[in-house]
Amino acid sequence: MKKSTKCISLLSMAMLLSACSALQSESEDTRSAEQQHSTSATQFDRYLSEGYRRLARREDREHDFSDSELYLQRAEKASSGRLVAPYTFEEREIPDYAVEELTEARARLDDSFYRGASVKMPQQSATAQVMFDCWMEQQEEDIQPHHIKECKSRFEEAMLLIETKLGVKAKGNDVVCAPEQAKPQPIAAPEPKEMLVVADKGPYIVYFDLKSYSLRPDALSVIQEAARTVEQIQPKRVVLTGHTDTSGTRAYNNELSRNRVQAVQEALRLAGVSIEVIDESHYGESVQRVATGDGVRKAENRRVEIGFDK
Repeated sequence: MKKSTKCISLLSMAMLLSACSALQSESEDTRSAEQQHSTSATQFDRYLSEGYRRLARREDREHDFSDSELYLQRAEKASSGRLVAPYTFEEREIPDYAVEELTEARARLDDSFYRGASVKMPQQSATAQVMFDCWMEQQEEDIQPHHIKECKSRFEEAMLLIETKLGVKAKGNDVVCAPEQAKPQPIAAPEPKEMLVVADKGPYIVYFDLKSYSLRPDALSVIQEAARTVEQIQPKRVVLTGHTDTSGTRAYNNELSRNRVQAVQEALRLAGVSIEVIDESHYGESVQRVATGDGVRKAENRRVEIGFDK
């Protein structure tokens, strides 16, 4: 089988150079604030936190205090090493004309995370996520076309760098041609990497979509990070607890939380964690991360927590 030759249009090359310049300037801000981050935060988390802080400052200057506060909350979560997923269409009310384009953008971002971009290219991956959220926010407001264009362009620049590195074929006229690659299996054993000094980590949190126990692309990097931590600290037990939000009946939610735990358990096994050290429990809707009333859809409550017993 012949391999296709890589080709990048002149316009794409210009975007690459522009993205490299922008990301270099951002890294200077990140280095100046590294001390704010938790020892459980990955490189990706740290870049993500700084990106959200920059957005928060911009929104504050424009007197959009509600979005400024939301970005600060995201920055704090990322800084502490907790999972911060990109915005969903449940969280932002997007005009109909923009839904298809943003859906395709989210699929590209998720696919890059699935391929390990947040570990291989943490700075560019964080920029792509932050700019996607910025694009979603500005598109929801739909009153500042230049801000929409800015966020979208910076998202595209970061994704071009990521997809070029990963050998992913992009859509449109500015195509990066690369050899066709087989899609990786859902979870592969983590590649050998330099051992890090690990503090008391956990819990890791895997989030799920509404009424689902399928692992999202952004969950895979969390599971792989948890597997690496197991290898490093050698805990006596790996403790999984499954949860749901309060939408749906108690019986349904109990079964759903059990299925979520089993999905994470299987993924950890495929990532190299021995099934013999895993303890699992499921609590349905009874143990909420964010307290709500009955019948409330809350993304933070749809989760499996991975903890360690040393």
